[in-house]
Amino acid sequence: LQAAIDTAEGAISLHNFARVRNLEDATAEAIFAGTYMIALGGGPERIGLSVTRWATLGASLKSVLADWHGKNPDAVGPTEANIRSAIEPRLPTAVLALAIPRLAADGLVVREGARLRLPEHRPRMTTQDEALWLRLSSQLEKAGTRPPLVRELAEQAGLELRRVEMFLARTAKLGMVVGATKHRYYTPQALRRLAESAE
Repeated sequence: LQAAIDTAEGAISLHNFARVRNLEDATAEAIFAGTYMIALGGGPERIGLSVTRWATLGASLKSVLADWHGKNPDAVGPTEANIRSAIEPRLPTAVLALAIPRLAADGLVVREGARLRLPEHRPRMTTQDEALWLRLSSQLEKAGTRPPLVRELAEQAGLELRRVEMFLARTAKLGMVVGATKHRYYTPQALRRLAESAE
């Protein structure tokens, strides 16, 4: 098994390794434990990769995420599908699906919903979004605990409704506003004042 792991271009199915050799569970586990490798998954999906291959995978994933963050500073990160199409060397979907939870557990990446990011990455606004935030936040602050509907906010700012809707959805992910509904957003300060008044 060690020779196969060391020379394999990808992952080896440990389940198939044991099955074709008719190995009993205890025997197979003893062989796996004595092999210098990274084992992922369990049951029929259990696979083994060489330590070198694992290190290459981790470095490649970090590179893909760093590049993605550089191009999309206002977003959390890419999906697994985005990563699979960009990572080199290419990996089967099943292998990447098994590898990511382990990489997250090791602290190399962070999963947020369906997306992944580097631990040090925090989404931030683009220059254009910062300028738009200055325009809209002043209206939200003036409205206090009774913010206007998104449609009204767009009209007041002289902006297209769709642009404002998409912008507020992005800023909500950054924690700068909170969507009570898709038609109305509050600032965190306004929500705190509402909570205080209700006590």
